[in-house]
Amino acid sequence: MTSTDNGRVITKSERYREILTVLARHGIGIVDAEFIKHEAGDQARAEHLRRACEELGTMFVKIGHLSIFQGRKLLNNFMRQMPRLIIAIAALLLGTLLPVVAFASSRSSLLANGDHIGTVFGTRLWYSVAGHGPPLFVVSTQYGIGTSYLRHSLTPLEKHFTLVYVDLRGNGNSEVPGDLTTISTRTDVSDLEQLRRLWGLEKLAILGHSGGGAVALGYAETYPSHVSAIVLVDTEVIDLYPSPGTDRFRAKWRNDPAHAFAVQYYDDPVDNEEELNAYFHSTFAWYLADPAKYLGQLRRIQEGTVIPWQVFSSWLANDKRDAWKQSTEFPNVMSPTLILVGRQDAECPVEIADAAHQGIRSSEEVIFENSGHFPWLEEKQKFFATIEGFLRRTHI
Repeated sequence: MTSTDNGRVITKSERYREILTVLARHGIGIVDAEFIKHEAGDQARAEHLRRACEELGTMFVKIGHLSIFQGRKLLNNFMRQMPRLIIAIAALLLGTLLPVVAFASSRSSLLANGDHIGTVFGTRLWYSVAGHGPPLFVVSTQYGIGTSYLRHSLTPLEKHFTLVYVDLRGNGNSEVPGDLTTISTRTDVSDLEQLRRLWGLEKLAILGHSGGGAVALGYAETYPSHVSAIVLVDTEVIDLYPSPGTDRFRAKWRNDPAHAFAVQYYDDPVDNEEELNAYFHSTFAWYLADPAKYLGQLRRIQEGTVIPWQVFSSWLANDKRDAWKQSTEFPNVMSPTLILVGRQDAECPVEIADAAHQGIRSSEEVIFENSGHFPWLEEKQKFFATIEGFLRRTHI
C-alpha cells in the first residue's frame, strides 16, 4: 500500500487501476497485455506512451524516454512487449503480480454518467453517459452531425438503460483526424471496437439511426461475437443507399404543399459548408410524414447543428472508394436485431429495412405506419415501448 498527499492509503489494486486508466487516457490501449495497434505507427504510439509514463511518475519516466528517443530503433517484437514490461515493473514495485486485465477494473469510471474522452488510434473521441440500467451504446452518423439530436430526444430510454452516446471521429464533439482518409464507416467500426476494448466490455448493445445504423450494422457484421443486440432505426445500408424507393417519394411529394420545398431543395447540389448546412436545415420536411405537426420538434433537436464540410466530403469520398457491400454480410450478424422503420421514410425507405430483415436471420422488423425518418418524434409511445420490450427480452 502507498499513501497519497492527503494521507489516504491507496491499495495495490487502486494503483494498478490508476496505471491502466492513465495509459488509456493517452491512447495506449492494452488488451491481453498487447498494444492496440496505432494507426500512425510505432513512433506515434511511443510518443503517447512517453506522455503517459511521465504522468505516472518517476519510476516510469525512463521507460517513457526510451520509447520516444529509441522508438525508430525498437523492433516490432520489443514494442509488443512494452505493455508487459510496464505492467511487470508496476507489479514488482507494488509488491504483487496482479493479473493483466483489459481495463475492466476501470470500467466504472470510464462509463460513469457524464462526458468522457477516449483516445483511439491517436484521435480523441467524445462520448457522454446518461441514465440508469444496462448500457446501450448510441452511435452517431458518419458525416459530421454527432449525437446531439439523439441526446435531446432519446431521454425516455434513460429511465431504463444507461445510454452511452458516442460521437464518431470528426462528428459532434469528437476530434477531426489529421488524416481525412480515415473518415469512413469502416474506420468508425474499428474505432468502436477499440472503445469496447478500452471499456473492458465483452459485448455491446448498439443503437444506430440513419447513417449510424450502417455503423451499428457494420460492427455486428465485423465483430459478431462482441454484440449482444442491435437496434437499427431507419437505417442506411451502404450498398442499398440511395434506394429506388426514394424516387417514389420524390414523385409523390413534388406537388405536396407540406413537402414540395424540401423536395426541390433536396435535389440541389452542394459544394461547400455554407451550402451544405443551408441544405440540411431547409430539408427537414423531407424526413417527416407530417411536417405540419412535427417540423418544430425536429428543428429544436437539430438546433445549432453544423456539419463540417471536410468531414462530410471526406466521408462521402472514402465510403464511395471503399464500396462496402454490407448487404452481402447480413448472414454474419448473430445477435438479436430490431429493425425499426417509418413507412413514410423517404431517406432510408422501407425497402432497405425489408432487405435487412430478410438477410439477418435473428431479426424482427417493426414498421411505423405514420412516421418518416424520425419515428420517435411521430409515434413516440410505440417507438420507446418497442425498444424497451426488445432489450428486456434480449437481456442485454
